[in-house]
Amino acid sequence: MPRATLEADISYDLEKKEGQAEFATSGLVFSRDLQPDALWPRLSVLKDVKGGLDIQGSLRFDGDGLTDSHGMADLSLDGFESEGIRVKGLSMPLDLISLWPVESRPGQRLKVARIEDGAVLTDVDVEYRLAPRPTGPPVLEVAAATMKLLGGTMRVGAATYDPRGDLQTAVVEAEGLDLVSILSMITTEGLSGEGRLKGRFPVRTEGRVLVVEDARLEAESPGILRFRSPEAAQTLSGAGDHVNLLLDALQNFHYTNLTLSADKPVAGDMVILLSLSGNNPDVLDGYPFNINLRLETDAAPLLSTFRQGSSLFDEVVRRVWQSDSGIR
Repeated sequence: MPRATLEADISYDLEKKEGQAEFATSGLVFSRDLQPDALWPRLSVLKDVKGGLDIQGSLRFDGDGLTDSHGMADLSLDGFESEGIRVKGLSMPLDLISLWPVESRPGQRLKVARIEDGAVLTDVDVEYRLAPRPTGPPVLEVAAATMKLLGGTMRVGAATYDPRGDLQTAVVEAEGLDLVSILSMITTEGLSGEGRLKGRFPVRTEGRVLVVEDARLEAESPGILRFRSPEAAQTLSGAGDHVNLLLDALQNFHYTNLTLSADKPVAGDMVILLSLSGNNPDVLDGYPFNINLRLETDAAPLLSTFRQGSSLFDEVVRRVWQSDSGIR
């Protein structure tokens, strides 16, 4: 069984009724034989953790409690799993200017090489600060974040997440997203093509439910969308000639403009509007079409990039602080 030690040096002045302590960990390495729940059972949500944690700090106290404290933590994990989410290459050095209430310096960095849960995120880089509260978990103040997703890059501006409340509106800026990868989250049948999207979408939570308002992505340049679905053709076979013409056009649609807009209310499914203008050179001698498609879909696959990170953070915080939370 691996052994980890906690070294502490404590002194107390009986006359002044003041004391101080310095502490540090040694040899705290997570492996098959030592998992976080062995140290803290509430962290049983974390599985197959590999990596290490170094902690050091000092504190001063008197008869009324803590008068000063600070510490450093360096969490470096090769990987772990939690509720179907797989995380690889996590690095999180943390400089705390107060151990209680918990408070960090600005400019802390969290980096993750890869997160997998349906969608795959890579090169996650978050700049943040832990803001103190008199009781309970600290508030996470994000200064900026970047990540790679669906072949493109996403950037998040300043946002605040309160584990006991909601995520205030965070605006996500995206560029270079693969069109087919996005549409494949709505329907996986018969889609192919080429094109990249850019745009922005605000996200927030309300009552622990993820909300999207006025999201808008548009094509960076002209491209091609191919939708060839025998099942859809059979289902819509009796809908009329105009529907058959639409399906024919979408089999090889050369778009000059493409816009994807979406809204996800607190209650109900996500509503998506796909707008296309262009033509199919094989249909009506390339006659131009303007196509608007309205879709209602389960938002979970499309929002997994936000759901997976926030739900994991939320679950760990909930277990540690015994609060009731959970983003859907």
